[in-house]
Amino acid sequence: MSSDQPPASQPSKIDPKFFKSLQFDQVAANPDEIEQYVISKLCEALAQLTAIISDHPDQAKAFYQRGVVHSALGNSGSALQNFSQAIELDPAYSQAYCSRGMEQLGLKDAAGAIADFTCALDLEPAGRSAYIVNAYVNRGALQARSGRLEMALQDFSQALQLKPDFAPAYYNRGNAFYLMQQYAAAIADYSRAIAINASYATAYCNRGAALAATGERNAALADYAAAIAADPDYAEAYFNRGNSFATMGEWQQAVADYSQTLALQPNFVEALCNRAKVWQNLGEFQAALQDYDAAIALQPQASLYGHRAMLQYELGNPAAAIADLSQLLQLAPNADAYNNRGVIRAEAGDYQGAVADYTAALQLDPDCADAYRNRGNAKAELNDQTGAAADWDLAAALEGNSSPTTAL
Repeated sequence: MSSDQPPASQPSKIDPKFFKSLQFDQVAANPDEIEQYVISKLCEALAQLTAIISDHPDQAKAFYQRGVVHSALGNSGSALQNFSQAIELDPAYSQAYCSRGMEQLGLKDAAGAIADFTCALDLEPAGRSAYIVNAYVNRGALQARSGRLEMALQDFSQALQLKPDFAPAYYNRGNAFYLMQQYAAAIADYSRAIAINASYATAYCNRGAALAATGERNAALADYAAAIAADPDYAEAYFNRGNSFATMGEWQQAVADYSQTLALQPNFVEALCNRAKVWQNLGEFQAALQDYDAAIALQPQASLYGHRAMLQYELGNPAAAIADLSQLLQLAPNADAYNNRGVIRAEAGDYQGAVADYTAALQLDPDCADAYRNRGNAKAELNDQTGAAADWDLAAALEGNSSPTTAL
């Protein structure tokens, strides 16, 4: 009942947002003062646009611009209302559809965002303005999130036809190729994104994940280091590098990277779980237990209870192991967990409980030879020699051994 190795590195989540940077004149050295200045200017713009709309309520552009200001101020509801009013006044206002789509995206309304991006692209399928290129990339990212990877590839490729030097399109297309396990194509696209933007931290990180998936561990480590150099607070890059170190058996370096991940993101459950597994490989069982405890407190998943149960078993805490397996079975009943709980109960002398668990395991997996053999052993301890022999024979038959098993 040993724990699994940390999982292979995964690409960071596809980020559908690509905002153009706003250029502001430097008005103060203090960032708080700059923020206050910008907010005051946005509020002035809002008042001016409201006055214009009051005098000219049929101007779609004024509603659109007021929506942009509301969006910048974080007023999503008002932004949506103004973009919708602009579209009502001018149904061919493609930029308003794009902006409303971005607002829907921020509100996690994927269907609404896709619908708006599609309306904009239907109006300007070959437009080269930034908002049209972004609409292709954003719609593609949403398609990829929904598993429609071929459609996502089409959108990313169309964006690149319109703007061949658009690094985010290469990056997101690389993510789609990664999810399709086309790692060579993913690496090529991440490399193109990096060639355009040498500080593209997520592209370095995800190229590292693709390289790791092809067994190029040293090259992957170099990319994770480049991602961290570009963004020293990039938790996922430390996490992925930790996974690579763990796969290579470099336990101390893996612990260091998982620890840095958690310093940046204390609620990173996967980092806690993977560090716990590495602690186990180092023989630091109490440290592993603490990490599993923290992970379960954040996210009580069945798999985490399973890992902690096996650790408790190895530490000689059968009651705690049984309790964790019981929690696991409430969340995700499965034959292996019942069989494991049966083993622990049998070792503790609870043969009736063990028989019940092995029987439950066989109800879920009638071909589980281990459960038949273990149930036979428990029945023998209960002096049910006939039942024991029958279970042993079934186990032998499932394993291709036709010789009958004699009771002990």
